[in-house]
Amino acid sequence: MNLIKKTFIIGLLLVSNLCMAGTISKPYTFAPQTAAKSAEVNADFDTVYTVINGNLDTDNLSANSVGSDELVDDSVGTDKIDWGVGATQVLGTPLSYWRIGQGLGNYIDLELPALTGNRTWTLQDSDDYLVGRDTTDTLTNKTLTSPDINGGTIDDTDIGGTYSLGGTVDASLATFSDLGEVTTVDINGGTIDDTNIGGTVDASLATFSDLGTVTTVDINAGTVDATIGGTTPAVGTFTYVYGPPQILSKTLILPEYIQDETSFVPLLSVEASWAPYGITVIESGIKLDANRAYSVNFRDIDWSVLDTDVIAVVATDAGEHEKDSSTLSYNIPVDYGVGVVLPSTTGAKYLNLWFVYTVNGS
Repeated sequence: MNLIKKTFIIGLLLVSNLCMAGTISKPYTFAPQTAAKSAEVNADFDTVYTVINGNLDTDNLSANSVGSDELVDDSVGTDKIDWGVGATQVLGTPLSYWRIGQGLGNYIDLELPALTGNRTWTLQDSDDYLVGRDTTDTLTNKTLTSPDINGGTIDDTDIGGTYSLGGTVDASLATFSDLGEVTTVDINGGTIDDTNIGGTVDASLATFSDLGTVTTVDINAGTVDATIGGTTPAVGTFTYVYGPPQILSKTLILPEYIQDETSFVPLLSVEASWAPYGITVIESGIKLDANRAYSVNFRDIDWSVLDTDVIAVVATDAGEHEKDSSTLSYNIPVDYGVGVVLPSTTGAKYLNLWFVYTVNGS
C-alpha cells in the first residue's frame, strides 16, 4: 500500500512540472502512511487528464516550456494557431487568411483564395520588398513578357523588336533619333529635317520652305511662286497651256512701212473670245529677202492706254538675212496686243515677221 501511494504522488508531481504553479488544483492531498480512497485518487487524476487532453493554453504552459522538437507533424492544426489579440495577434485559419499583428495598434491579413491545387511561392535570397499591385514601386532588372501599360512614362529606354501600337500615342514631348526603316508614317504637322523620303508623298496640305536643290519636279496643277533659275522668269505664276503652240506669220512690203521708228505695227490682238486667260509668247523671228543688218523690236501693247513694252529685239548682221530670238516666256493678258516697231529706213524689199505663242488655259 505504501508503495502505491508513493508511486502515485511521484507521478502527480511529474505531471505538475509541465504546468504553471497553481494552474491545476488537486482536490485531495494525501499524507504519508495514509490510506487513500479510490474516488479521491481518481478525482486527482481526472483533473490532470482534463487539462492535458485538449485544454492546454497560455495559463497552463510556462514560456518556452514546449520546444519545436517536442511537436510532431499535424500535432497542432492551423485553426488552433491563435496567439495574442488584435494588433499583437498571430492567427491562422484553414482557408481564409493569416493575421500578423505588429504590436503597435495595427495588423496585416494575408488573404488566401479558394485554392484548386498546391501552390509554391519562392522568395529570393536577398533583402528586398514585396511589390504591390496598387502601390508605387521601382522595378529594377525585371523582364516583362506581356505588359499592358496604360499610362505613365518610359524614360531612357532601349526597346527592340517589332511593336504594334494601337490607339493614339502622344509623343509631343519626345525626340526620336535613328528610327531605322519606317514603312508607313502619317505625319499631320510639325517639321521634318534632313530627311530622305521615297515613294509617293501626298503634301496637299503641306508648306515646304528652303528645299535646297531639286533636280526633277513634275508639277501638274496649281501655281508656283518662286525664284527659278535658268531661262525661266525669276518670279511668276505658271499656268496651264490650252492646246499646242501656234505661229503667226506676216510678210510686209517694206516701202509701205518706211516711217518713224516710234510707229507701232500691230500683228495680233488678244481677245477674251478665244484667249480668256491671255497668251504666252515663246519665240519670235524675222526673215529678209537679202543679207543685211536689220533690227525689229517685238512689243506688247495695252490698247486702253496705247502703252507698249519690249517683248524681244531681233536683229540680223550684215551677212544674215534671218534671225530668231532665244526661248521666251512672255505673258500677254487679254485685251492686249502684239506688234513690232520697224527701223525708219531699209534696203530690203520685203520682211517676214513671225512669233510662236500658246493660249493659256488658266
